[in-house]
Amino acid sequence: MLSRKFLWHCMRRVTNQILLLSALNEGNKSGSVFNFIQQKLGGPSISDYEKLQAEKSDLQLKYDELLAHHRETCRRKDLPVHLKDLKAE
Repeated sequence: MLSRKFLWHCMRRVTNQILLLSALNEGNKSGSVFNFIQQKLGGPSISDYEKLQAEKSDLQLKYDELLAHHRETCRRKDLPVHLKDLKAE
């Protein structure tokens, strides 16, 4: 009996081949093979990716500010150490 892992790899290979053949059959209509595959798989565009990166950076800055404020509040109120020693991720 064939294992699930083997069948999954076979299906993945066939899917990749179908995508590449479709891209080659379309020629230059879609730009490049990479763009064609990205469109078919539904990945974010480069501009969407850059917007998400900027949003992530903004949220990280806000998180760091809130964490610093939290630590300062804990220090002023003399809370136990385990509440003061949260680490930024």
